[in-house]
Amino acid sequence: MTPESAPQPLVLRREAFGGILFDPLDGTYLELDPEGFEVVRGWLVDGRAPATPEEQSFVESVHREMPTLAAGSRRVRARIEVEAMAPTQHATVLASPTLVDLQVTNRCTVGCPQCYASSVPDGEHMAFEDAARILHELAAAGVCQIAIGGGEPLLHPQIVEIIELAYDLGIVPNVTTTGLALTPRVLETMARCCGAVALSLEDVGEGFAKRRKTGAGFFEASLEKLRAHKIRTVFQVTLSAENLPRLPAIVDYCLAVPDLYGVIFLAYKAVGRGDGYDTQLSAVHPGELYPWLREAFLRLSGHTKVGYDCCITPGIAGIDVELGFTDLDLLEGCSAARTSVGISANLEVVPCTFTTHLPLGNLAQRSFMDVWHGSPSTGFRTALDTQGDARTETCSPCRLRNSCLGGCPVWDLVRCTTRPPELDG
Repeated sequence: MTPESAPQPLVLRREAFGGILFDPLDGTYLELDPEGFEVVRGWLVDGRAPATPEEQSFVESVHREMPTLAAGSRRVRARIEVEAMAPTQHATVLASPTLVDLQVTNRCTVGCPQCYASSVPDGEHMAFEDAARILHELAAAGVCQIAIGGGEPLLHPQIVEIIELAYDLGIVPNVTTTGLALTPRVLETMARCCGAVALSLEDVGEGFAKRRKTGAGFFEASLEKLRAHKIRTVFQVTLSAENLPRLPAIVDYCLAVPDLYGVIFLAYKAVGRGDGYDTQLSAVHPGELYPWLREAFLRLSGHTKVGYDCCITPGIAGIDVELGFTDLDLLEGCSAARTSVGISANLEVVPCTFTTHLPLGNLAQRSFMDVWHGSPSTGFRTALDTQGDARTETCSPCRLRNSCLGGCPVWDLVRCTTRPPELDG
């Protein structure tokens, strides 16, 4: 069946704060309080009509947030009853992640100098049997989306089967690729199953090839293949101190792509082969960084979706007020081991794909949910929850304390825009 005739089911999950509802058709994600969760559960799972005008009004508000529900009945992939995490002071932890970064291979033939995964031409693929077992566990855990990466994931000999299995299990598969191995079969599968496909863009023009060895011509050819198949395409822009001045030119390029689905800004991390290649954004004074990011957000927001790596949150603290945002949830601090997690090609679970030195457990020996609830995961979350408390002169009184969480707990990636000037070195 095609996605149009058999849309992926909704995800409904209970959480300590109430629950979540996720629509894979457009990626809409709602957090529900306990009363709202019970209303939605009765409506979507039990077929129970709203019992009061207040419940009817709430259901109508959910319809407005998720317009695809108006098309008719939808199945629910519900892991309704889950082991809720104990409440934390600042860093809310979900009963299971909503997003998993799944590294299906360490292989890549390009050799980009800044590759955080240090991928190599003879890198190992994750066995399909392991990938299938993991996907079944993620589906049972109520995971909403996976980000399939590598290495170059399209070099995996069974990448089509992996994408299709994720889709069939009700998980939205997304892919990050260099554009290698965009065969007709792969393109057709991604058009049918993927939520989005990401290409990396750190510079344009002559500077492109310094960072991506495929070259700008190959990048544009890959983009055209994706566009021809109507695949929702996202540009991932990793920013460092060195390429920050190139941001206006990158934005100009993005604005010239008429059907670009989104742009996501990421913070450069000095890991893997990229260690020492560039300088992290923490070297840039927030008074200089903020205007670069603000202008890029404003220029792009009228053209396409704009997102950002949670590591950049300290660098845009305050943009919510300036741009008129009313929902502080638009700013999110580190999601590692709270709402997302990484799985490497050797089955190691890590807080995020950049923290391979902080293993949480290996799926060759333990189940995914055992790792999620294990002591290494709990220890990482505790450190993240309390790190801002040590910075009483900055984080504790900040209105964004529970959104920003004090920045990345592992590296000094981005300096905070709300930090008082007298405390800046």
